[in-house]
Amino acid sequence: MTKDNHNIKAGEFGEFEEHTSTVRVLQGIEDQLSRKWFEISDSKNSCWIQARDFRLGSNAAAETASEYGVNILHQKTLTNLRDQITEWRNFKQATVATHQGHYDGIYIHGDGTVVRPEGFEEREVIIRFTPNAKSSTKGTLAEWLEAMTPFLDGQDLLKVIFCLPFVGALLRILDQTVMAIQNFGVELYGDTSTGKTNVCRAAASALGGRNHRLGFLDSWYTTPGGLVLYML
Repeated sequence: MTKDNHNIKAGEFGEFEEHTSTVRVLQGIEDQLSRKWFEISDSKNSCWIQARDFRLGSNAAAETASEYGVNILHQKTLTNLRDQITEWRNFKQATVATHQGHYDGIYIHGDGTVVRPEGFEEREVIIRFTPNAKSSTKGTLAEWLEAMTPFLDGQDLLKVIFCLPFVGALLRILDQTVMAIQNFGVELYGDTSTGKTNVCRAAASALGGRNHRLGFLDSWYTTPGGLVLYML
């Protein structure tokens, strides 16, 4: 007779332990869109999962948990978690970020850095997207301005290019004014080996890029499908 680790009770064949789950709910929050989220943990790892992913007949919660190293290996564990969230009543208010951009008056960079206006409410922010390495930063704004400003003196074209990295973060703000514009693209063209890529890399360094081969840039050497993914 071999041991089975599922619900085998003590008996004539010896002492066997029932399966007991160590995965539990730590806390619950309600986000800016009134969605409920729960943080679950197996004592080693933890992750946030939306309440709807725990619905009966769905494995979405288990699949999401496994991506963060929280393993839900038994249906009994999932059932136990469903029971916990059904009875949960204490929800904090928090902002859940599923992508880079504006959220309730704050801005979240691609590496997960949260930028708040001075004096803005210190509301908890939960990052639910994979930080992008190319958004990592180095140094200070003052150091960046000191390094880049000398190259812009008398160079109107370069000044325009160096303004472009800041447009994306301003679009949503401008959308509420008479200056509202749609997103756009700028094509910089010229003979080969005249510095076009280096100019773009320098301008894009305002957004990050120290851990990426092309800085903050992405190559256009790709398929149409790959290009669409860049634009999302």
